Amino acid sequence: MKAFVPLALIATLLACKGRKEAVTTSPVQEQQRPEWVAMRPVSSGYYIGIGMASKSRPDHVETAKKNALNDLASEISVNVEGNSLLYTLDRKGQFDASFTNSIRTTTNEQIEGFELVDSWENANEVWNYYRLSRTEHARLKAERKANAIGTASDLYARARSSLSSGDLRGAVDQDLRALLAMKAYWGENDVVEVNGRQVPLANELYADLQVLTSSVRFDILPERCVLDHANGFTRELLVTASHRVGATAQDLIQLPIKISFPGAAGPVTELKTTDSEGQLRTTVTGVDVMSSARELVVKLDLDRLVSPNWNPCW
Repeated sequence: MKAFVPLALIATLLACKGRKEAVTTSPVQEQQRPEWVAMRPVSSGYYIGIGMASKSRPDHVETAKKNALNDLASEISVNVEGNSLLYTLDRKGQFDASFTNSIRTTTNEQIEGFELVDSWENANEVWNYYRLSRTEHARLKAERKANAIGTASDLYARARSSLSSGDLRGAVDQDLRALLAMKAYWGENDVVEVNGRQVPLANELYADLQVLTSSVRFDILPERCVLDHANGFTRELLVTASHRVGATAQDLIQLPIKISFPGAAGPVTELKTTDSEGQLRTTVTGVDVMSSARELVVKLDLDRLVSPNWNPCW
């Protein structure tokens, strides 16, 4: 009886060992990619944005979201072609170059009201799927546009009021702010009623800026500045600035003016500002009497006309 015990134990051990060797492990399968990852969805009712980021990036979660929203924006981006704003306008003037240059740029629409439809990831990638209702986007855009036009219209009315009180600087500032308020909608339909006329507001604002600067007139007394030994080659001049359109004239107060003439030691430039009656006085002296360019120039100082708070980098 004792002789059989070891054999029984060995047989048992062998039997257990055989069963363990028969166990097999199934390979882990990657989760199947959703259909929207394999093939971009197409929808007539929604704008679609799909974005992916590699998990090798430390910021892969935010990058995937950013890429998806950029993709969404690319579907609704608008090329703003502003040629229609300018075809009836005089191309000359201080503001023409920057205005023309700005409205030919490409701008992305503001994105609001989007929703996350789905997300997916595996060991190497993160994917996001966003969508935005076309109807909701159109509603929000129309609301923003109406607000922008309302703001611009109010600023334009303030510009008219400023000009009526002789404040050309204020009128220019308000017109520029009105244009900037509408920047996202340049080239789009923006017809409003102005003094009983139906006009494109951006066109009207741009044309008004041209008229504001081109209709400034200067009256100088005496009309001819005579310098001789009798007056010690020194003469005081009275300059009056006004804004004239047709038979209507308005004295311009606090208007920045630049005066220049040839001095004995080189060109002389004076920066002046009109008083509460639209006038200023300047003294011409120390002129190079031998210079062939015996001319005194009085002109609007455009650099000081525009408020320093206005950013020309549109």
